[in-house]
Amino acid sequence: MHRLLRKSPGGRFQSANDLLAALKASPTPKAQPEAGPPPGDDARWGPWDDLFDGKTLSGWKVVESFGTPGKAGTVAVQDGSIVLSGGPHAAAAGFFSTLSWPTVGYEVVFDIMRIKRSRDPNCACAADVVFPVESDWSDLVIGGGLDENAVALYGIESRHFGGPRWTKFMTFNDGQWYQVRLCVTESAIRAWIDTEKVVDERRGGLGIQPLLYRPRQLKPFGLLTHSDRVALRNICLRRLKAEAGQK
Repeated sequence: MHRLLRKSPGGRFQSANDLLAALKASPTPKAQPEAGPPPGDDARWGPWDDLFDGKTLSGWKVVESFGTPGKAGTVAVQDGSIVLSGGPHAAAAGFFSTLSWPTVGYEVVFDIMRIKRSRDPNCACAADVVFPVESDWSDLVIGGGLDENAVALYGIESRHFGGPRWTKFMTFNDGQWYQVRLCVTESAIRAWIDTEKVVDERRGGLGIQPLLYRPRQLKPFGLLTHSDRVALRNICLRRLKAEAGQK
């Protein structure tokens, strides 16, 4: 599933054509997502719905501005992937779903590849994933926030207001696809990157702190990058069956 882009001896991609070739060489697989809960848990869930057709942004809308007019990055469909290119000075590029989105009892999965990271580590962020948790929103940061190799969950009530509830460090290689799987139920928020669990937040009694930035532009579910250039594909959603969600 994962492929590495061809790099020069110095570690940089030889040309823009190499990036396009890598996207073309990584076709969209139709197999069921591999990460996350064990197969025995699948009986509780409905079927996977594909949210990206690989050709258009149907069902999605690009954010035109994040409060810095004229400096937003770009979002475009290219060779079966959605390519986000952040602008200068951490100007974000992002898009959000225009579909009806569940607020609990759902699971979303997508593949992400960081094509090129920002020259400024403080601005690097492969993706911010803003997602609903009942009447509130939380934010899963991948490859950014505290560190360009960090995964962090924001928005959940924590000891330090505004700080992450969960933080995990892992290596994100440029040019490599990673599968992200995010599950929101009444009892927990969980996330995996490939087969590694990176978030396991039991919700019992914990509240959601208001997000301090950008939730309005990304509701009900959206993704953005800052100064990085990233590709996304295989965006799928499934819901808990009604009888399972009532347990």
